[in-house]
Amino acid sequence: AVSAAPPREVSCMSAHDDPNPQASDTAFILRLPQALAEKVRGMCAANDFSGLEMNVDPAGSSHNFTGRTAHFKMGVGTAEQINLPASMMNLPTLVEGYRTIEGRQGDYIKTCEVSQIMVVHDSTSEAFLTRSRRPNANFEDGLTPATRKMRRVHAEFKPHY
Repeated sequence: AVSAAPPREVSCMSAHDDPNPQASDTAFILRLPQALAEKVRGMCAANDFSGLEMNVDPAGSSHNFTGRTAHFKMGVGTAEQINLPASMMNLPTLVEGYRTIEGRQGDYIKTCEVSQIMVVHDSTSEAFLTRSRRPNANFEDGLTPATRKMRRVHAEFKPHY
């Protein structure tokens, strides 16, 4: 069954906390169902990620989906373990992440570039439906309402000169 609540993006990656600054030059966005998003936000606030696993299949995917399939696991090693399918998809544009320097307002440094989104599905049937609708693994929408159907709008635009 598909949940009625919209999925939420979760971001808790911090370049400042990473001992290897080169490792955080690229990132991805994690889109979760509403109930899981709240739990992961709590984990980010507590800085405790024990029992959380995300595995991406490097070999490719199944059926006609050209993107990479993945698995999202929460509560690993407990009786309440949750295993959900996920899909790595390409965003229509590159998104840059910035942070302030020592909390000073107006001083920003670029911390990462985001070009992919991992969509965690509620069920295997929802994952199959999403992958069949977007076999080329391109995410049609941007991250904000203003960028809805962004890939389609830019593909249809033709200059008239």
